[in-house]
Amino acid sequence: MGKLINMEGQRYGRLVARKYMGGSKWLCECDCGNQTVVSRSNLVNGATKSCGCLAKEQSSINGQKRLMDLTGQQFGRLTVKGYKGNGKWLCQCQCGKQTIVIGSNLVGGGTVSCGCKRAPGIIGRKIDQLTVIKKLDNNVYLCNCDCGNTREVTYKTLMSGAYMSCKECASKRAVEAIVSVAFKDGTEPSKIKLDKAPGKLNKSGYVGVNWDKSRGKWQASLRFKGHKYNLGRFDNIEDAIYARKKAEEEIFLPYIEEQKNKQ
Repeated sequence: MGKLINMEGQRYGRLVARKYMGGSKWLCECDCGNQTVVSRSNLVNGATKSCGCLAKEQSSINGQKRLMDLTGQQFGRLTVKGYKGNGKWLCQCQCGKQTIVIGSNLVGGGTVSCGCKRAPGIIGRKIDQLTVIKKLDNNVYLCNCDCGNTREVTYKTLMSGAYMSCKECASKRAVEAIVSVAFKDGTEPSKIKLDKAPGKLNKSGYVGVNWDKSRGKWQASLRFKGHKYNLGRFDNIEDAIYARKKAEEEIFLPYIEEQKNKQ
């Protein structure tokens, strides 16, 4: 004789096994409140899912089908609140969320929660800069970022392995990544050139040389590693250009050679 498998408390459709009656049969309690004795095999293979009320869920009255009222019944973590049409029911989950479920999925045991049962432990979990606060509709979660901002993220995105933060922090990280690649010691190597062509607004014809209107002189300057070097003011533009070229040779040229050696 095989060992008896304890089925007490297990749900099969609308039936919950309550007591073993012998002969591989179990006394079951139906969601409608009735009790019935069902063989183990019929419970396991799904042949019997209710005391008989399920078969009467849709009965013919004057040629029309009448849907059995599930309002108030509980299926897993869900309590039925009302009918929404097209065989679907509005349900309240124990986690506090509401969801719409097809009636057959409720009575057949296919749906037992709003979805929270499928992702246990995610509430309160910290993923990179985001802390999951609560579940919203459509499998979306409200999260707090370390910076204090909030963001709504889907479960799939949270589990994707990508770095998680609010959109503002993500934008900041992107800028920092670009700067870290383009700049070295506060300097953008690609823009350090000797005799660089001036921009359209330059009136002197040479980068770093401009007319100081307040003093009536030509001014020469140079920027390097975040610092501006004032090279002096001159009566003649040629002197200002010479000062700028000399500074480029003394400051820019060694840096250019250093960068070439690193390549």
